[in-house]
Amino acid sequence: MMRQHAEVKDCFNGDYYPLTDFDLGRDVWCCYQLYKPELGKGFIMAFRRDECPESQFVAKLGAVEADARYRFDNFDTQQVLELSGAEIIESGFTIELDEPRSSALIKMTKL
Repeated sequence: MMRQHAEVKDCFNGDYYPLTDFDLGRDVWCCYQLYKPELGKGFIMAFRRDECPESQFVAKLGAVEADARYRFDNFDTQQVLELSGAEIIESGFTIELDEPRSSALIKMTKL
């Protein structure tokens, strides 16, 4: 966890993008993004609440440039994904959590 914090700590005072509406329901996703455009990096924090039936959430990310490429590092699954900004804008960014009451921390880097 210390390594994860070290990799994203510079982004905590970055631009904030709520990716879901504010909802205290136990059957919904809760996601937000923090991004520092001057560093070209940020992170996505996603929570699947305990009664949420959907295992996937498609996020419309902020601060995405259509002509850029982005790398996403999922700290929990170790999955690395590279997408174009155009793909992200058109299709969104899919987050998958197999179990309710789980979370994901995903680092986003502009390449």
